[in-house]
Amino acid sequence: MLNRRRQYRVLPEFANIVQIELLGPKVHARSVTLLDLSAGGAGVELPSGAKDLLQIGDTVLLRVSSERLPTALIMNGRLSFVSTDTRPKVGIAFLEWRQHRVLLDSDLRSLFNEREAFRVEPDTKRSIEVVLVQGGVRLATRVRDISVLGAGLAGPSPFVERLSSDRPVVLHIQLPEVRGPIIVSSDLRHARVSDGTTALFGFRFEDEASLSPTARRSLADYVMGRQREIARLGLRQEILL
Repeated sequence: MLNRRRQYRVLPEFANIVQIELLGPKVHARSVTLLDLSAGGAGVELPSGAKDLLQIGDTVLLRVSSERLPTALIMNGRLSFVSTDTRPKVGIAFLEWRQHRVLLDSDLRSLFNEREAFRVEPDTKRSIEVVLVQGGVRLATRVRDISVLGAGLAGPSPFVERLSSDRPVVLHIQLPEVRGPIIVSSDLRHARVSDGTTALFGFRFEDEASLSPTARRSLADYVMGRQREIARLGLRQEILL
């Protein structure tokens, strides 16, 4: 199962680069401080004026915006805890935590300095074709597993010697039902021969500048959709990057 409790790091500089709003039935709080965050929910501190306007069970919306994000990230939830402090602290349980998990891994990884993401294996009936290019080296193959942060590929064993970890590798990834390939600059993290003729390669995508907002969203949508498919089938799909 997906881990809805996995925590994301809230960095000290977070308040300077991200704006958070909470909207509820009786309150619209703009000066919101994030205390903790996971795929399943969040803890926030609100302005004193919101003290008597909140009740456990209220449906709320948490909006996260930043110059580093292409669009605001909106998460729907329900209040699971409300303190009686002058500046009330509230706990929010997200209603669509699987989707939020993918969005957090994709859109906020640099803000949280998050270095892990779950990879999924493509459906064998809908493979992901990929072309790898580094200088004069070119390899057409298929993706073995993929996340919003990187991908694993297989190829002929001689490519272990031909690829360099000192230079970026450009991946042209063709997702199912997406028009045109996603082109992303990547770092080679590992390469090893699994048997006499086949090698396995692990790539980590470079920072957000190497992917357009549309490409990142397409990748996040694919991973999220595949996670749902695997969950329905009851297959193991938590492969750590």
